[in-house]
Amino acid sequence: MLTGHKWFQTLPWYALALQAVVPPPFHHRSFSTTISVLRSNVVKQSNLVSRQCRGVRVYDGQRCTRTVKADVICTDESQLYCHSHQPKAETKLALPTTTTTTTTAAVPASASSTSSLPILTPCKPLYDGWELWINDKLSRKKRKEIRQEMRKPLSQRDQDGYIYAYILTHGPRVPTSKYAYFKIGRTIDPIRRMYQVSQKCKYVPEIVELFPHMPSASQLKKRLTTANAIHHPATIPKCPVSHRVERLVHLELSGLYPHAGFNCKECGTKHREWFRIARQRKPGGSYATDHELWMEHIRPVILRWIQYGIAVTAIQS
Repeated sequence: MLTGHKWFQTLPWYALALQAVVPPPFHHRSFSTTISVLRSNVVKQSNLVSRQCRGVRVYDGQRCTRTVKADVICTDESQLYCHSHQPKAETKLALPTTTTTTTTAAVPASASSTSSLPILTPCKPLYDGWELWINDKLSRKKRKEIRQEMRKPLSQRDQDGYIYAYILTHGPRVPTSKYAYFKIGRTIDPIRRMYQVSQKCKYVPEIVELFPHMPSASQLKKRLTTANAIHHPATIPKCPVSHRVERLVHLELSGLYPHAGFNCKECGTKHREWFRIARQRKPGGSYATDHELWMEHIRPVILRWIQYGIAVTAIQS
């Protein structure tokens, strides 16, 4: 055992400081207790720093800019949130279970009740996962518009239908050498819709793709059991909440590409659902084709929002 000045030299600085400021009864505590008390006092007095709140604002999905006082080595998550974003206690639902009588030693009621009952926590709404659906390349204003559309309750009048896309390949309306023009819409009868366009605007649209795909005649024969089954709506799959999906697709595309409104001389109206995409030059020097622009820029957006429509209707049902 060290004695005299050698023992004094081996003491850490905080133990020496305690001997000068702590009353005599405190010296009888263990050395580990002394260190823990000193550490807690030092943390309370000098280790509180300003840290940004970890909460996320509901109206725009951005991180809260408020600051809170917290320990540098804080392990309590509740200290890292401001008063507006303090985590709320989740409602826990306990499933009833059958109890069995045994001859073993009695178990405290509190321990048996907490260990035998499974805990269920309510799931969060679908739109909490913004990053799954909303393109991070959009502006803050456009992302806010999409969130507002996603929050709207589903309407019973929002019918299942088809999302179609066709392209302007040629014609006197616009030059297509440096730009590609895509039109996105929805309908419950794609064949009838395309016929209406050709008769009204005197233009035969070139369909790029239809979502979901219409089955061919041979596929229909394999699916149908009777001749009248083709008129049954269940025989051909459709996109759920097609109005909502179309609206979300238009919102995202309008934030990425400019609208190209055409004044149609045939029908006398202005078609506003056209989107213009610049043709990038490929390494060989040629411009990207319509199909390449479609597969890279437009099609992924439509497929993502169709997936959202399927997911949100599944949750609501």
